[in-house]
Amino acid sequence: MLKFSYACASNNFNNFEVDVSFNTTVFDTNNIFTLELSDKNGSFSTPTVVKSISDKNQAFSFTTSFQVPLNTNGTGYKLRVKASSPAKISPESDAFEAYFATSDQLILNNFTDVILCDGASKDLTLNIHTAENYQWYKDGIKYFFGGPTITVTEPGLYYSEIYYGSCTSSAVSNIVEVTKLAPVDASIKGNSVIDLCPTDTYILEANVDNVNSIYSWYKDGVKIAGLPNYSPTYTISNANQFGTYSLEIENDKSCVNTSADVVIKAVDSNVVITSVSELSTYILQGTSKTLQIDHN
Repeated sequence: MLKFSYACASNNFNNFEVDVSFNTTVFDTNNIFTLELSDKNGSFSTPTVVKSISDKNQAFSFTTSFQVPLNTNGTGYKLRVKASSPAKISPESDAFEAYFATSDQLILNNFTDVILCDGASKDLTLNIHTAENYQWYKDGIKYFFGGPTITVTEPGLYYSEIYYGSCTSSAVSNIVEVTKLAPVDASIKGNSVIDLCPTDTYILEANVDNVNSIYSWYKDGVKIAGLPNYSPTYTISNANQFGTYSLEIENDKSCVNTSADVVIKAVDSNVVITSVSELSTYILQGTSKTLQIDHN
């Protein structure tokens, strides 16, 4: 019979008592009782011997104590007693919770805060991976129950503790602050379609000018080589440069965004002009005349 409701072990305490009794004849003098602990699911397929007793063969009832192993962590443990001479196995005990609480410091994300770019995510990982479950918190409220890693996409204050069931947890991590940045403005000033004559000059200009950002211009999906990192403008000076342009900006937090396309194309030069008014006319003094043309 268990003399505890749940086993909360640590480096400071690890001693739990059970009552053992039998109503058969006494056991042989060479008999050894072994107290076996199941796995966390209550299976004795590979039991752990937590106590051997050789001096109680003449007693029909006795109390003994045992210590749980360091890797104990779960809710379905059971105990049983085996006798060697004659060979007998007791009924299994009721299931109970048992945990060996770590004395190691629980560290989240190596004590490092996180800055998230817009649309990005980041894994927060604990240094201790051996526990069965962890309770995660965001802004002081229970957030997630599961393993030693979570993926965050939103700002907040995150921390975790090892879940020890009915036992009080002393393994609580540091707090990691997650900050989420606004999207990088990578837009290009002006219209999305620009018509130019072959000899015209046009300057593509970023909407935001920041010397700490990296500007990368693309033409027809290919990065334009040879430009300095700080290139908030790009000049179109001849017809060979006509095409589809976009701008990628990386800010000083390594956040990246890409603009919408801007199409630079040749103006339609196949213009046909037709005279609507007479090609020749006379204007008398003090009168006016309207000249009118049409075009395609």
